[in-house]
Formats: sequence, structure tokens, C-alpha cells
Amino acid sequence: MTASSPDVHQQQLEQLAAFLRESEQILADWDAYSDEHTDLDGWPLDPHAYGLRASRRDADTWRAFNRVRIHAKDLLRTAAGQVRRLPARAIQPRWSWQLTALDAALDQLDALQRTWFEARDSLPAAAQPGTETYDDARAERDAEAWHYLYEWSSHGQVLIDINATAQNTPARGNSRARARAGSVLRRVPHGPEVVLVPDEIDVALVEPRCLAGGGDPSWITAALHRAGGWSYGHDPLMPRVLLSSPDQQALLRLEPDADGPWWRLQHTATDGQRAWSASFGARTPVEIIAGLTDALTVPKTASAAGPYEPLHRAGWRTDYAGKAFLSPDGYVRIEHFTHRSDSFWFARAALPTVAHGLIWQAHLSGETPPHLVAGFTRALADDTPLRRDLDPTRIPYYGTPHTRVTRRRVPAAAVASALEHRVKDLTARRAGAPPPAPHPSETSPHRTR
Repeated sequence: MTASSPDVHQQQLEQLAAFLRESEQILADWDAYSDEHTDLDGWPLDPHAYGLRASRRDADTWRAFNRVRIHAKDLLRTAAGQVRRLPARAIQPRWSWQLTALDAALDQLDALQRTWFEARDSLPAAAQPGTETYDDARAERDAEAWHYLYEWSSHGQVLIDINATAQNTPARGNSRARARAGSVLRRVPHGPEVVLVPDEIDVALVEPRCLAGGGDPSWITAALHRAGGWSYGHDPLMPRVLLSSPDQQALLRLEPDADGPWWRLQHTATDGQRAWSASFGARTPVEIIAGLTDALTVPKTASAAGPYEPLHRAGWRTDYAGKAFLSPDGYVRIEHFTHRSDSFWFARAALPTVAHGLIWQAHLSGETPPHLVAGFTRALADDTPLRRDLDPTRIPYYGTPHTRVTRRRVPAAAVASALEHRVKDLTARRAGAPPPAPHPSETSPHRTR
């Protein structure tokens, strides 16, 4: 297939713009409902009604995208061709991974639609629209599609932006510009067609990881929602995210707080387990926090390591009093405080040679299950560099003299699909199945929500 004609492409862009407006309104309505029907801690007042309203949000977003989905490949193909004809100075670095993310999300939506058709065709003849059997099966498709629809509502604007740039910028014609095009996009097979997708982008690999900055929150939130089944609600006009576990016993709150931790996790008491909590500062890398949240999501193994074992293996040493563990580079300190019947874990990352050099700190109550603490210490002791944007403002300035930043060119597809691969891996671990094949350059995505 070839790119759409200008008139047809313009009509398709108008339909995309309509979807973007409608999806924004759907999310705003959901935010308003969530604010009215949750308590101050974000727990649904009526979980059943809350779930039904979430299903309506998913269904409304799917219907809104239907006007775009049938020609979404044409939109991507035309945008890729427009980028190839633009001069290098007019190309935005973010376009490459955004186009890849949209293409990957569309593939998943198409797969979900095929699965739905197969499931629908296998339903009993009596299972018609409006029956519980039919509606539940369709609602499952809509729920699975929500993340991919959100990708389109978040990044679909790039197709409009590329078109506007193409209309207002003379096409390039020199050989140097054409060479630049090869580094931005390449032709790859896509079923019976050949489409244009981004090739490679530059990223920063930062070490030590404790100084890499917070990273992309969706590394935690999207994984909990999609792999762990956690439900979420948002308050309108409030910059926070609330996620509750399927059993409604745990609540994760992400909220900017200038005077306190940004991440708070609370778990109610259960049979044989006292209530516990954990909190993390804004600059705590999400990959380190995920060590705990991942362990909370997957089944506990009988051979789970104790909290100190990962630190011993990584060569951490105890301080002069023998009460705290220090990282080999001296930037991180973790200690288990006990006083009578009370105890807690406290970790802090700081620059020892700088006055007031605190970077971030974490607090885990003493009742936190040991295998969850071990998940945190394992991620803390890991010396794998973390992937971040090359944008210098994304790497905390205070730690720049103490970090090692390696610029690396990596496949754009690997960056765009990193979160997807993580979700699949966590889903497999939660089900007790073997994890998917290792992903190349598997680190956190450089995009922000």
C-alpha cells in the first residue's frame, strides 16, 4: 500500500484530532467520578460500582478510537514518509520513538481485536450483546486495550505535528540530508507490506544507579496495573496517581510532596501479617523501587533470599559500628533500626563530600515482609547502569560530578518496547511461567508519561 492522498490524509488527521479530544474528555470524566467515589486515601467507596465505571471508560475509549484504527497504519506510513523528506534540522528526536510506540500499540490493538473475534465466534448462540457472557468477554478486550489506547491518546498528536511541519518546511534534496534520513528511519517488512519505522536513537547509561534520578514512573505504575491487576483512580486537578491491589489490601500513592516522600505504599493487616508501609523520595530510581513492588506482585518462593544476602554478594561493607551496610562507592547506606518492639529499615543515598548532600531516602516499616525488603536490597545492590534521556536536565545536576554517563546508540524499537517487555516478563513471573526471552538492552524506558 502507498501513503494516502493529501485530501484523504487530512480527513484521517481530522478524525485523529477528534479522537484525541474525545479521549481527553473521557479521562476527565473518569477523574471526576474517581474523585467523588473514593475516600481520602483513594479506596473505592463501592468497588463493584467503581469497576463497572472503569469498564465504561475502557469501552468508550475503544469506540472513540475505532474511527482511527481502520486507517491508523496509513497515518503512520504517511508520517514516516514525511519525516524522510524533511531536512534534518526540522526533525524532532522524540518523533522516532513516538512513531515506534504508536506502531507497537496498534499491533497490540489489532491482536486484541482478532482475539475478541475468535472469542465472540466461540460463544453460545444465546450470548448476544446485552447478555452477561457477551458483555464480559468484550469488557475484557476493552480493559486489555486501555494501555495501548492511552499510548495513542498520549502520542497521537505527533502525527498532526509531523504533518504541520511537512506542510511548512521545504523538502530536503542534498545527499547529506538523505544520509541523515537513513539514521532516523528504515524500511522493514510488516506482514505483506513494507513500512517505515525509526532505526536508532541515542540514550544515556548512568552509573551508579543511585544517582540516575527518578526515571519514568510508568515503570512501576503500568507494570502493577497491567501485570498485577492493580486498579487506579485519579483526582481531577490533583497531580497524583493512586493504585490499589486486586484484593484491596494495598494502596500505592504517587504524589509530588516538597516536604516528604513522593512514593507511599501502605498494606493493611492480614491473617498472620501486621500492617506495613514503605515510602521513597522523589529522586529514588524507579528501577530500585520496582524491586519491592515486583516482589509484592509475584508469588513468594521458598528459597527467597534474606534482605542482607544481596548486599553481601555485591560487596557492601558494614560501618564501623557494624549496624549499617555501605555501598562500595560510599553513596548509599541502609540500616535496620530496632528499638524494643518497634523497628524499621532506612536507606539513604547521599554525597558524603558535599554538605547537605542528601539525594533520596527510603523508609520501610519493620513489619514489611522480608522477601519484599530483599527485593528492594537486590535492586539497590545491582550495579547495572540505568538508561535515561540524553537531555542533561534529566540527570540530577548535583550528582553530575559523581556519575559516569555513557552515550549509546540503541534500536529505537528496543526503547519503545522496553515497558511492554517488562510487563510480559512480570506477567509470566506472576503466573509462575518461564519469563520471555531476554530483551536487548533491557532497562527502563526513557520516555515520561
